Amino acid sequence: MQPFLLACSALLLIGQSQIAVAVDNPTVNFKTAHASSLQLTGSAIRKRFFLKIYRISHYMKWPTDRIVDSRTLFSLISSGNVEQRIELVFLRSVSRKQLENALIEGVKRNNPGRDLSDIEAQIKTLSSGFDKDVEAQTHLVLARSASDVLTVYFNDEEIIESTNKTFNESLWSIWFGEKPTVDKDELIKNFRNVNGQRGTE
Repeated sequence: MQPFLLACSALLLIGQSQIAVAVDNPTVNFKTAHASSLQLTGSAIRKRFFLKIYRISHYMKWPTDRIVDSRTLFSLISSGNVEQRIELVFLRSVSRKQLENALIEGVKRNNPGRDLSDIEAQIKTLSSGFDKDVEAQTHLVLARSASDVLTVYFNDEEIIESTNKTFNESLWSIWFGEKPTVDKDELIKNFRNVNGQRGTE
């Protein structure tokens, strides 16, 4: 449980810090990548000013029905009703304090008006014992089934399985919500190219 929260918090890094420089183009072989034949929809880099924090790639089972605009696709991705996977590679080390604060604030930022008290309490409980950084080149895989079961792998080790729809949706909103931490259009760029779409309509 500890590595899971630590890594997820790093995804939401919003403050300045002393960060160790890492290799910008790591090659990572995910053992979970062969679990299903999902297609890459796009990739993006999370940046803070000029610092590159992590690389994110999104994969999903291509919809059989034609989706005519990006908004509909984002809605499908966020709903948890399609098999998909997010893969992240951290490009820099991140401190524990930043991780704890950023996870809570980032989820709130993308879920205005939603009661997240249970999730916030869970986050605080899980983060209370953390005392280590997330190292550069750490990788995280979030595999979400079509029935909205989320399985998280940290450096190829299964960490947690969640059937909590509120938690799963809140976590996905980090990248696909109204205020995502990366350009979410980049995460569906391949899909738009195939369907001849131009940005979010």
